[in-house]
Amino acid sequence: MSKLNWDFRQKRISKKIQNEPKYRNPLYTKNSWQSFVIARFSIFSWLVILVLLVFFYIIFYSPLFQITKITIAGISAKESKVLDEKFVRWQLQQNKWKIFKQSNILIFSKDWLRENIESKYNPEFVDINKSIPHTLSITIKEKNPVFIWITDNSYYYLEETGIISEKIDNPENLPAMPALYDGSNTPVKPGDQVLATERMDVLNNFVNRLNALPEVTVIGYTIPHILGARINVQTEAGYDIYFDLSRDLDSQINKLTATLNELNPEEIPREYIDVRIGDRVYTK
Repeated sequence: MSKLNWDFRQKRISKKIQNEPKYRNPLYTKNSWQSFVIARFSIFSWLVILVLLVFFYIIFYSPLFQITKITIAGISAKESKVLDEKFVRWQLQQNKWKIFKQSNILIFSKDWLRENIESKYNPEFVDINKSIPHTLSITIKEKNPVFIWITDNSYYYLEETGIISEKIDNPENLPAMPALYDGSNTPVKPGDQVLATERMDVLNNFVNRLNALPEVTVIGYTIPHILGARINVQTEAGYDIYFDLSRDLDSQINKLTATLNELNPEEIPREYIDVRIGDRVYTK
């Protein structure tokens, strides 16, 4: 074959190859810059996850936000110790949403603690503050009792609303307030409403007026029946005075004062003075 023919064929083949369409495998269409972006995105995603896990641990499980200081104000040191041990410390060991300890100040539930305290002490209000990062402050304002309620050989504080607020564990050292005996000896517990609020208003007014009388020194009061209107007043002289809280108290107190002023010392009754009925006074 001549050299001329060979060159011609070679040029023809080269031209044919150049004119043929080019095909690409669809499985290998990614450019180098796309692979770079994907690789970088994968690294970034793992970094984000790692940062979130570290943040999660620091916020919820590290000592950074653990409750280490608890202050309780408004109640006695003895009651504060009981509240701290039986309510606060106990709650710190409980879980919230199953995975978070309430020892973390961000997780600690103020509402939960408030409900538990109110069920025990029945206070006027409970104020709970969380001071980040470590301090839990609790302030309790107790309701002011106006009577000592005595029933079934037990002593309780009675609020002006007629609700039993607290049992008195040490009756040997009773505070200076009127003692009110339940003649029916009905068992009660803190939170029970033993007298209606309206009746407590009448009772408070009655006690204040009776204590202002110089002729009588009162040592206690007895309600024979909780639902009844009768009240017996025990005096230092040894006799009782019978009143009816549903009747005109002014009239009854005036009758009592007049009777005591008219009696000679040797005529003072040994058992009772009854001023409940009409204009009459009965003594024995």
